[in-house]
Amino acid sequence: MAIGLLAVVTTSLAATGFSRDTLWRVEQTCILNRQATGASFPCLDVDLSQGLRDGVAVLRAPFRQTHVVTMPTARIVGIEGSQLVAPDGRNYPQAAWDARRFVQADARRPLAWDDVGLAVNSRMTRSQDQLHIHVDCVDAALKPMLKARFATVPKDAWAEGVFTIERQVYWARRIEGPSLEGVNLFRLIREIPAIGRDPGLAILAVIGMSEGGHDGFLLLAGRSEPKRGLKQSTSEDLLDHSCGRAAG
Repeated sequence: MAIGLLAVVTTSLAATGFSRDTLWRVEQTCILNRQATGASFPCLDVDLSQGLRDGVAVLRAPFRQTHVVTMPTARIVGIEGSQLVAPDGRNYPQAAWDARRFVQADARRPLAWDDVGLAVNSRMTRSQDQLHIHVDCVDAALKPMLKARFATVPKDAWAEGVFTIERQVYWARRIEGPSLEGVNLFRLIREIPAIGRDPGLAILAVIGMSEGGHDGFLLLAGRSEPKRGLKQSTSEDLLDHSCGRAAG
């Protein structure tokens, strides 16, 4: 089934010429199949229980074992979408965190709360113009540093400069408790003056964090800046898309 799923998604991508609407078009196939047959193929899951306006689809990234993306079934261009700050909108980061079950199911090792993270790229660093939240393992090389500094991160304000990763400076904030429900992350990042002026330049990462036996989250927000001659940083830099491979 996994090989067949990959073949269909890859064929769909090729057929659409890898335009910036490719992901949207593949998602429409998933939605139509869900409505017609009750199956989510070629997606892993399509949740329409709250209607198309607030539905969510989960798709396996081509050629990846654990990497999945979570998308709204409504048309939302990306992190700058005004629908994301509406008071009655779906909490897509929580839906993405719930989708970590697909990462956990296919990883070659048991994954703890703080082994998984979410990432949303900016207008400058994404390849697709349909909001999609990456879900995968956290880069193991970064985890000791993230955990060591987590205690210094405030829970009611953004702190700048606590983390610099791949030359990208991040604002950091913590969320206590095992759920993102009731927290609008897209509104929170707009509170940062350097991001609020143009939220399309924002990158966002959400990392599961456990402290003192209690689960929570580390939020990291950055601003994409053109860097001549340098690779543009993305929030995906914090994830490890190879964590499903066998060691050695």
